[in-house]
Amino acid sequence: MQKNILLIFTFLLLSELSFGQQDFRFNYNFKRLINEPNIELYKYDKTQKKYSVRKTNLEHVRGALTKISIRKDTLSVKLWPNAITPNADTPNVLSSDDNYSDFIITIPDDDNYPVINRYKGFDLPFSSTQLFAINIPLRMNLKNSTVGSEFINANISLSKIYGRTRIYQSEFVKPRTSFWGWGGFLGLGGTKNSIDKEEVGINYGFNIIGSIYKINLLVAIGFESGLSKYGKTSPFLGFGFGFDLVSVSSLGFSEK
Repeated sequence: MQKNILLIFTFLLLSELSFGQQDFRFNYNFKRLINEPNIELYKYDKTQKKYSVRKTNLEHVRGALTKISIRKDTLSVKLWPNAITPNADTPNVLSSDDNYSDFIITIPDDDNYPVINRYKGFDLPFSSTQLFAINIPLRMNLKNSTVGSEFINANISLSKIYGRTRIYQSEFVKPRTSFWGWGGFLGLGGTKNSIDKEEVGINYGFNIIGSIYKINLLVAIGFESGLSKYGKTSPFLGFGFGFDLVSVSSLGFSEK
């Protein structure tokens, strides 16, 4: 019965992978890119219904990357809060009036450009807090140094991540995202109690997670505690993998 409950919980948790993937937005740092020569930032003018207002003084430029043109020469972005006070004498200076507005970054199509190479691409660094569904099948009991496997477990990890998205100007190569991060996890899994029988237990602890091109691997140190009156608490070192509850690769593509 307990195993069935755990299987249902695992199914419901992993089924969440299909929801919310287009809503998550990283905290990208655009400063290095858009302060290069010939790369420009334009704000959407609601009156003229086009991107026509050029912005300058781009020292604090963070936000979401929402679209990439097919030719990779235009990035659509939405900028996060900026604390610079607006000044009527300098309307083109990026300020708090521009917070959460829509912008485009225009990029010259030049193979010899110092930041952008058609084959190597260019990097956009980001940081964020992300929710993962993680599975920790391989575990070493730190009390007796025994190694075991428990594939029927489901956990949620809230992790702070740091990474980059590499965008290639070649229209045939999709953006690639990699990151590393750390956080805590909580979930359910199978464990042995004090009378050497299997039962459902609670997992909790600390994890380090890394991802290269959608492959998420993790190392975890934590505890598993049985829920019955015979339950016991055991520390473990575990190795596993993670699923993005909200995708790190939800970049959309559209024509300019």
